[in-house]
Amino acid sequence: MTSLRPLLLAALLAPAGAHADTLADLRTALTRLPAKAPLTARVQVQGESRQGNDTTPIAGSVLVDDGATGLRLSYGPDLTARLATEARTAAATPPEQSPPAGRAKATLAQLDLESVRLLASAGEVLAAQLDRATACTPETDTQLGGKPARLLSCTLRRPAMTARERGYVKQYDGKLELWLAPDGTPLAARRNETLSGRAMVVISFETQFAVETSYAVLGDRLVATRLESRQSGSGAGERGDSKLVWTLTPR
Repeated sequence: MTSLRPLLLAALLAPAGAHADTLADLRTALTRLPAKAPLTARVQVQGESRQGNDTTPIAGSVLVDDGATGLRLSYGPDLTARLATEARTAAATPPEQSPPAGRAKATLAQLDLESVRLLASAGEVLAAQLDRATACTPETDTQLGGKPARLLSCTLRRPAMTARERGYVKQYDGKLELWLAPDGTPLAARRNETLSGRAMVVISFETQFAVETSYAVLGDRLVATRLESRQSGSGAGERGDSKLVWTLTPR
């Protein structure tokens, strides 16, 4: 009678090998994209942020130049003029009144170096996320935009935190889904993270993040051509949320 043990072992080991090979293909694909070639592009952001009953529209763009001298951001005269007008209005507001919502300031905060890097240096950002990936499930064959793709799902471990933050955060859940081309090149990603805990004994909080990213290869660089971020949070009787969409257009 033929023993079933070798067959069972093969069935158990195959999934681990499958996702390991997929991760290896992905990491190899990222090494083929070192992002040494210069990039010139426009990054635009649009959306809104809500805190309680207050809503702040966000819309603006920045020119990006990433080359041998480093990453440079150039803001247009419209955005800087709006920022100056808001600063004068806030300075003229009587102390007993609330200043008007700083739309230009809020927009500028979403077009800073850190935000632009998520799109212009997408390969480096994704590689850092992979360092937090654990418990990946076997890949599945699927399609994306009508073309063959490989889908890989991984659990994310909690990101690095300060000792104080670790004391506050009691629960963390994270998941990363990646759509890859047959050669391992990233096509799209979806990331969901939830943080919850308690601060100062009586204040409980919960924060949720959902990020969807579309990738493209420009020369030797992986960029995010579109990144949609949704965030919501509650704590101390307050609630806020935001939905923002960044796009990168090469120039």
